[in-house]
Amino acid sequence: MREDTASVREKLEDTVPPLKTGPGTAGELPLPSPLLLDASTLPEEALERMARALPPSRREAAVRRRGTARREATAASYLALFALLRPEGGEGGPSFPSLEELLEAERAVAQLAEKAGWPVGPYGQPFPGGCFLPGGALSREEGDAGSPRHPRYVSLAHSGGTAAAAAYPAPVGLDLQREVPSPPGRLRRIAGKFHPAERERLACLPEEALPAAFRRLWAEKESVLKLCGRGLSLPLSAFCVGEDGTGRLEGRAFRIAGWETEAGSLAAAVWAE
Repeated sequence: MREDTASVREKLEDTVPPLKTGPGTAGELPLPSPLLLDASTLPEEALERMARALPPSRREAAVRRRGTARREATAASYLALFALLRPEGGEGGPSFPSLEELLEAERAVAQLAEKAGWPVGPYGQPFPGGCFLPGGALSREEGDAGSPRHPRYVSLAHSGGTAAAAAYPAPVGLDLQREVPSPPGRLRRIAGKFHPAERERLACLPEEALPAAFRRLWAEKESVLKLCGRGLSLPLSAFCVGEDGTGRLEGRAFRIAGWETEAGSLAAAVWAE
């Protein structure tokens, strides 16, 4: 259930506490609940407000893009910072926060951006060491100096005019893939780079079922590549995503939640151990 506007404002408008970085694992936590935003329909004024709230390096990188790419990069970056500030949620699946909710958090997002910047890993993973907030969320009570701090990790994606982000108490990888018409022969050639078991699954499908299955699998594999922080520097054949959304990468188990949304196939991966 969506929180009322006053509640969201109350939770997000306080001063952002000092930040640290650190490792984390998923354990038995529920799977992430990603946020989505239609960047293609954002008013220009709202987009400019979001851009101003971003860390300078991230804002400049987004501005260098043109058209839809600029909108997607700006909205996804803002949504990622917004997600970091939101209270922990349940395993409720993807949701679309309203523009009103997002802009009411503008001050808190800007404060977070000023304190945290936009650290990236060697392959572009944002906040690779996590972001520490008291209690895992922004609240009026800053807590004692010795109170525990819990890391929040974030991953973002954008495709076809839609931005997506997921924050989580452990490393997370998120990917969104919209439907792009492509001949089955081309999809099968690309799938030739996948793990043998994945190739076999796709090869058994009739041509009419291939595009949707390929799109879902690609989103799942990209989410794992983002989770491990190595992106496409890792061969697509290096791991197999099972039909149940689980698998192992270099001996470490992962699990994936997947959804079919209006914007396309969405997948969020976390370490299972």
